[in-house]
Amino acid sequence: MNPPFGTKRKYLDFVFLIKAMQTKAWILTLHKDNFESDKKLLELCKKHGYIIEKRKKLIYNLPNTHKVHKMTTYPVNVSLYLLISNV
Repeated sequence: MNPPFGTKRKYLDFVFLIKAMQTKAWILTLHKDNFESDKKLLELCKKHGYIIEKRKKLIYNLPNTHKVHKMTTYPVNVSLYLLISNV
């Protein structure tokens, strides 16, 4: 699992995903649910020989873990993906 989803440093979560794709094993990965993330994920899957087997939209309650957080938990729309190597 990779919260906080590459929000503060854009696409940082995809650095971990690329490393995981090098294993050619199945991957469960969690990303913010937005068009830009979906597009980037599809590009990476195509480049590294993966397909999106399943996708589930969820709400992830991000806990208050940093001084900048104002709320006890912050609800984030996310997508959980099951990626399968097609090579």
